[in-house]
Amino acid sequence: MPDDYESDLAINKNRLDEEWLKQPTLFMHYLEALADAQLERDKAKERVDVARSKADKDIRANPGDHGLQKVTEASVSNAINEHKKYKETLDKYNEANYNVNILKGAVSAFDHRKKALENLVSLFIAGYFSSPKDPENAKGKSVADMARDDMASKQRTSMNKKRRKRT
Repeated sequence: MPDDYESDLAINKNRLDEEWLKQPTLFMHYLEALADAQLERDKAKERVDVARSKADKDIRANPGDHGLQKVTEASVSNAINEHKKYKETLDKYNEANYNVNILKGAVSAFDHRKKALENLVSLFIAGYFSSPKDPENAKGKSVADMARDDMASKQRTSMNKKRRKRT
């Protein structure tokens, strides 16, 4: 199971072209990992069924070894649930099922990543990431440029006042 899906999901909004190029490869990588996990889960389920069957057979053949006085369906079923080999295979099955669920979530997240990329590109095309413009400024300077010019003007004025005082 891929361990680093959180960093694979991250999007660098300044490199949207690269993110789009990575998206299909990442999506396919996680789909393949999901398919592998599902296969492993299915094999684990088969092992659980075999372990249950063997435990059932062993308990019915030797009820005294498993603390049973009388062999009934309910007592055999309860004894199976306590059987060591059955519990071990069931734990492995549950872990495999957990991995499948995590990977399903990751695949779904990559589908959301695709939609986020689409929205980021739309914002980029609309100029969302460009420098803000002051609508009253006829020259089209950005707010940052205007602030820089204003600061320079204040510094010049301040320096001129100090020069005048010295003379």
